Amino acid sequence: MARRSPHPPIASPDFEQALATLGEQLEGLRQRYQSVCADQQRQGELRQALGIEAAETVDPELAATLGELQRELTELEARLDSQFMSWDGVGTLFWQVVRFVGLGLVLGWGLRSWVG
Repeated sequence: MARRSPHPPIASPDFEQALATLGEQLEGLRQRYQSVCADQQRQGELRQALGIEAAETVDPELAATLGELQRELTELEARLDSQFMSWDGVGTLFWQVVRFVGLGLVLGWGLRSWVG
């Protein structure tokens, strides 16, 4: 026979807050993923349109459209590249470098004073 605890589990506000934050981050990730998928699809469409129009470009209006498509394609590629590198990642990397280089310097100075 399984024993039941006499008291119900106590809800932790910290756990609930962490769970809510995790849910928000997951939703943000889901939105970024959908944005990347849409941008990649548009990139493919633009590349295909550029291939078709490049073969037919004689008219100045078509040349202008081709230029506009190339500009939009360049913007999409930049946006796709920026999806995978955010300032948050750069900040985290910076502080990791500061922490480990600082730790290395402190250990080096400590060993040098101990040895010499």
